[in-house]
Amino acid sequence: MGIEGLAWGALHFHALVLDGVYTAPDAFAAPRFHPARPLTSAEVARLLSKIRSRLPRLCRRRGLLGDEGELDVRDGELDQGLLPLIHAASIQGRAALDTEAGCMRLGIPPAGPSGEAPVLKELCAELDGFSLHAAVRVPAGERSRLEHLCRYVSRPALSSKRLSISPTGKVIHELRAPFRDGTTHFVFDPLVFIERLAALVPPPRMHQLTYHGVLAPGSSWRSELVPSTARERRRSCGAAGGRVQPCHRYSWAELMKRVFGQDVLTCPRCGSRRRWIAAITAAGAIVRILEHLSLPSVPPTPAPPRAPPQLELWFEGC
Repeated sequence: MGIEGLAWGALHFHALVLDGVYTAPDAFAAPRFHPARPLTSAEVARLLSKIRSRLPRLCRRRGLLGDEGELDVRDGELDQGLLPLIHAASIQGRAALDTEAGCMRLGIPPAGPSGEAPVLKELCAELDGFSLHAAVRVPAGERSRLEHLCRYVSRPALSSKRLSISPTGKVIHELRAPFRDGTTHFVFDPLVFIERLAALVPPPRMHQLTYHGVLAPGSSWRSELVPSTARERRRSCGAAGGRVQPCHRYSWAELMKRVFGQDVLTCPRCGSRRRWIAAITAAGAIVRILEHLSLPSVPPTPAPPRAPPQLELWFEGC
């Protein structure tokens, strides 16, 4: 779910699926992969039609969708706070706390006759505001492309680099790519922008990344399909007299460089590479080193625990 989608009232989900299934004749046999036949655009359109018909029915059964197709917030949910109301307003592209505030678009309309039906790509479909894109496929063995796709689908919902403040105090959000209607920016009232941010905060203990099927943590076949750790490979290879395979897990320094672009093993002063010398655990040696470097050797006294400060908010009707 991204803020770009919430700006005009939409939900956006990403899913990575295997293009086939695993089967095993019995509980003692290793699972075998069976690739699926190539997907067709007609199958994508039929799947989208099922999603279009079933999703509103599911929302109505749960009391989340009114008869006119708008999200409904029940009185019981309002007792839990403003989040249900903010979520419903955000998905519908409305303002929850200020009916006069809102969001507007900026951009240049595309050239050409208006009212033309969009030309869809292969394995893509659209129906009544619903869309399904299944045209991205990564062949087996192309790890770099798979990593790039995983980075794309797990990117943050909001990029601070595309945010700015207008001279009138409005919040401007620049889109990564223009829409079909030419929209390039969204302009929010500050209160509406805060509502959108609040709607993006996930509820407590709710996973934002889940695994299903044979890749799920509880699957009995996961150990057969997911590469094992270096210790397990070393044990199995040593027992069979084979060669130890290299570990595919990244070190902490490699993860910091790949995720945040920070090379923690490069000295910021001289530019040389840091290397591991020793792990010092003796208290006396640590004190002598810190004092030699003119650094404090006595840890600071921690502040006493206290409850987090609460803002006294007033709402109408309280």
